[in-house]
Amino acid sequence: MSTTWEARKAMDDRTESTARSGENVEATQLRARARLLCQPIPDVYAWDPAAIGSLVGGTVLSGFCVFVLITGYLMLHTLLIALFGGPMLVIGLYYALAPLRFHRRARHVEYLVTPESATILYRDRVARQYPLDAFTGASVVIRRRPDGSGNITLPTTVAGPSSSGSGYRETPDVGFRGIPDIEAFLDAVRREGTA
Repeated sequence: MSTTWEARKAMDDRTESTARSGENVEATQLRARARLLCQPIPDVYAWDPAAIGSLVGGTVLSGFCVFVLITGYLMLHTLLIALFGGPMLVIGLYYALAPLRFHRRARHVEYLVTPESATILYRDRVARQYPLDAFTGASVVIRRRPDGSGNITLPTTVAGPSSSGSGYRETPDVGFRGIPDIEAFLDAVRREGTA
């Protein structure tokens, strides 16, 4: 009885000290309850399909803008075309550099497995939480790499327009990317899910 009270008191003291230091109390409590805590591999996280799509689209848009700027200047001999092509070039470069942004973002992402859920923290804030039974469905996609790392993609339904008229639609590619040891992650999910 006294050890449980002492453990709770120690947790409350840690929570108060982190609240004073400016850290997120919820993230600190999740980390304390976590059975598994890992960060994604930045190189794997950066080459997500969304980042690759942005890279391709941004490169095409940037190339087109450079073409328009050069031919517009050569044909009209005025910089007026730069007022329209310049901002579009900046937008294209922003999208073309998406893998670099994803790589930097990976430094601030943490994956936690607690007795209640699997959680994605981003900059000490809860970005997404998934119940542990979400990992048992047939629509869960697990991609393993030869080095033991991998991705887990979960189906997620969100409110919004759908083709079936139900008011809910499924969003693809939501989940955990660049998990360093995917078997340890899945074992922790199974162990916590059956406990």
